[in-house]
Amino acid sequence: MHKNVRKGKRKMNFGQGIYTWLMTNIQPLVLGGIIIVGLVLLFKHKIAELIVFAIIAVIAVGFAKLSAPKNSNLKTVMDFSFYDKINIAKTEETETWFKGLDRVYNSFVYDFLYPNPESVLAFIENHDTDRFLGEGENLPMLKQASTLLLTTRRIPQLYYGTEIMMNGVKSKSDGYVRKDFPGGWADDKETALIAEGRSKIQNDCYNFYKTILNWRKGNNVIAKGSMTQFMVQNGVYAYARQYESKIVFVMLNGTDSETTVPLKFYKEILKDKKQGKDILSGKTILFEKELKMEARESLIIEL
Repeated sequence: MHKNVRKGKRKMNFGQGIYTWLMTNIQPLVLGGIIIVGLVLLFKHKIAELIVFAIIAVIAVGFAKLSAPKNSNLKTVMDFSFYDKINIAKTEETETWFKGLDRVYNSFVYDFLYPNPESVLAFIENHDTDRFLGEGENLPMLKQASTLLLTTRRIPQLYYGTEIMMNGVKSKSDGYVRKDFPGGWADDKETALIAEGRSKIQNDCYNFYKTILNWRKGNNVIAKGSMTQFMVQNGVYAYARQYESKIVFVMLNGTDSETTVPLKFYKEILKDKKQGKDILSGKTILFEKELKMEARESLIIEL
């Protein structure tokens, strides 16, 4: 049985090798064929056939150029799966069966399909989508989605204005999700470039991004670390980032109510550690039998 499997693999690899060679060399093969046939027709003085063949040859060359594989040299693609899942999750209560943040868990299980998941570009909004907040002001959900975006194994893409909770939907117009950032010009009536020009909730949001982004700079655990995720427990989605001897443990309560999660599920990561520090609040998190989390609370715990 094992011999047959190996033979099957060899046949498949041989076939793939031929296909790759043909596709890589399709242009010189087509050009070579054209030259040979053209010379034969010219030698036999078949001018009419030569003209028809020349027209066909031009079409063939164009097709060959379109068919030839091209290496864009881009290391990344955009993670629309993550975008879809997180934007559905924001309106749901997290459960263990494809609801809320469990959607994200079930998206990341396919990371093995990528040679380098850390090179994939993730985003929660951009200039071609609705703003993550829509027309609302759900800051806890925005913080949770951004915590996930900025700590998972991806290249994060941030859209301007998210740090001051700019919102908008495309159903009104494309321009509605691309409004000018307030401030910076002499005739601007408002400015969000300084704390005094931002509302209390905008400053809360701005300071959140300032904290997490400054912490993230030069952080090899986030930039280079492996990722171990855990199944949702009591509405909590958790995962660990590890690099060398350093560990960051992220816990997200994907529900709109307080929840308690048993820490035995994370023994693989927590081991015998008694506490860690949440970088968002600066508070010490004690690891007892259970951990209580507030509604939509996000924790980034350094162990």
